[in-house]
Amino acid sequence: MHACMRACARGTRLQRRTVSFKLFYYDDRTPVDYQPNYFSDSTHAYYPFFEAPPLKVNVGSVSSVRARTEPGC
Repeated sequence: MHACMRACARGTRLQRRTVSFKLFYYDDRTPVDYQPNYFSDSTHAYYPFFEAPPLKVNVGSVSSVRARTEPGC
């Protein structure tokens, strides 16, 4: 992260940018045929090849609202 910030401060442009998002959900609670919009299935066998090691940055997490639907409620 610091190297990226220093490069941006010097006016150096990064040649390539890649963003990877992973969605995690619970197999015991998620329907088998669930597929979020704009996402596709992936396997752990697929990893893109990089010329340099990727810069990993943790920017936080998002907590979703827990909601239950029951008949008669």
